[in-house]
Amino acid sequence: MKELKKSLIVLLMFGTILIPSGLFALINMEVFTGSSFAGKIAGQDSESSVSGMNYGFRFNALYRIPFFDFGLGGYMQGSPLTYELDNETYKLNKLSLGLDSFARFKPELLPVFPYIRAGLAVYDKSETTMLNSDDITISEFNFDASYYGLGVSYPLVPMPIIDVHLFMEYLYDVSRVTNENDLKCHKLNFGMFMSI
Repeated sequence: MKELKKSLIVLLMFGTILIPSGLFALINMEVFTGSSFAGKIAGQDSESSVSGMNYGFRFNALYRIPFFDFGLGGYMQGSPLTYELDNETYKLNKLSLGLDSFARFKPELLPVFPYIRAGLAVYDKSETTMLNSDDITISEFNFDASYYGLGVSYPLVPMPIIDVHLFMEYLYDVSRVTNENDLKCHKLNFGMFMSI
């Protein structure tokens, strides 16, 4: 699976290079925050329910054709989470840096624009502490976290040079907490993006 993810990254990078540079007329920048819910840490004696929030930003080179926008770039996402195991409460702080991509459909007759999104973490860090304790367990992984999902964006008042949208999206996020434990989480994000 790790080799497949690395191959996907190389393919996306070559695809970006091969598209004529004049087609990248825009840069897309996003900020978002949201909720992580119904998460599970698998691989422990019993699965743990995980919840919390998430926040971050993304930036993409934007490629436009009639009725569609395609974006490829990077992201940073932080997730302060909590879970319980053996009657103890744990704090789990995650930081992910990686590649982000999306495809947005822009029909002229609809007031909102639906899109699909996927991302792959190049670097993923987990810090786990027991509540009321100073002991920290730190795990770092490369190419072991990903997300995919869908969303809708709503264009605000159009401006001549800047395109501003509000958006809402659902993402399914898969990552590792330790070598033995996987975290699978549902995320609901709200945010704003600006294309220049």
